[in-house]
Amino acid sequence: MSETTKSQEIRKSLQASWIEYLSFSSIKELRNNEALFLKHYINYQWDNNIFIATAVGKSCHHGIEMFYSDLDNNKKLWDTNQKLLFEKIIKIAQDYAKDEYIAKNKKPDDFWNSKTMIEFGGYSDVALKVDDYAKQAEVVDAIIPTDVAEREKAQKALDALEVEIKALILKHKEKDAKLDDFIQYGKEWSIESIMEKINMGIINWFQQVYPKIMNWKFISSEYNRTLDITDLNGEILDLPCKIIVDCIFEDENGETIIVDWKFKGQLSNEESIKPEYDMQGCTYFFGVWAGLAKKPKKAVFIEIQPSEAKPSMYLQVDLRAECEKHNIDWAKGNNGKWMTNGMMQEALLAINAIEMKPVVYEYDVDFVAKPYLLDMFLALYTETIVRLYQLLIEGRGFKPNIFDQWFDGGVTVYKEWMDQFKPKEAPDYTEEDAIDL
Repeated sequence: MSETTKSQEIRKSLQASWIEYLSFSSIKELRNNEALFLKHYINYQWDNNIFIATAVGKSCHHGIEMFYSDLDNNKKLWDTNQKLLFEKIIKIAQDYAKDEYIAKNKKPDDFWNSKTMIEFGGYSDVALKVDDYAKQAEVVDAIIPTDVAEREKAQKALDALEVEIKALILKHKEKDAKLDDFIQYGKEWSIESIMEKINMGIINWFQQVYPKIMNWKFISSEYNRTLDITDLNGEILDLPCKIIVDCIFEDENGETIIVDWKFKGQLSNEESIKPEYDMQGCTYFFGVWAGLAKKPKKAVFIEIQPSEAKPSMYLQVDLRAECEKHNIDWAKGNNGKWMTNGMMQEALLAINAIEMKPVVYEYDVDFVAKPYLLDMFLALYTETIVRLYQLLIEGRGFKPNIFDQWFDGGVTVYKEWMDQFKPKEAPDYTEEDAIDL
């Protein structure tokens, strides 16, 4: 059988199994946890839990999308009345949250909210049971839906663990009144909290992100396509690719730039996020190339914290010693009394002795500087198709991975894998050569 015929067979077989396309999310999930891939992308069984990060992130995304949908008028407001512009977009985003999440009562399940609280609350007996619950949930997910008896048995074991966990939570709650702030959605899940996070997310975007890109030519927002993509030789890959790109621009030099906004409670560090953003960026590269016939120069991932900036040195330095170093009398600087930590922070900030923690983090996937990333992605894409064929057509079975490790081993494995593609010596690429890959 020729390679072309084999390729056609793979595509036909996979699409007959309801795998019509791949996306970065589905690729990642398959490599993380085959059982969850089966649950989500084949059986279409999705959890109904909506977490605060989801509500805030999607609402802020919607606000930015609406900003670009009326760009000319909003640019005028930027020049004439930024306060009014901020209020306008914040209201759009907050109204979206009210309509999509609050009005529809899409709150996270109380059990999982309690689980989150326990994981950070130091109750080891509950944490261990939660681990057992997660493992048993994987067992349930891995059972073929048609095996009704086995699934019911596994589900009963899962339900019994949930009862145990709730009983333990109740026991701790009776002894620790502070748990009332967390159970039943707690302060973190209040409408006021969601609205404030959206408010800060939009403000941080306007103040720290938009000025850097405002002179770029806007091309598209929420670019949602499912496309046949090709390798660098023009050969069509066996499954189409689905992309949802937040924004596409042209920079001052006319280069196509992909931008992805991510509203996150904690900013990433480059080392841990590299595998994900590198490969997600390549997904966008091939999708935009196929859809717009333009080869992007880079994909830019911009994380925005929906919160106020705080002093970077808070609780990491001796504030009193820092004040003494800068001749601030902390012992008598408060009308002859000791200054509070807040007062010392303000005094140190006023003389630039300490800085504010950033609320924005940017990671660039530069296809010109790192063209080997595209080869890595193509290898990942084709490997994923082969694995799907083995699982669905050859019947090898979907196995759970309770650790949910990206690339089956995290950053370390990613580095080892990258070494296969990264040139040992820096190539003599010119910018023109790289763009014409």
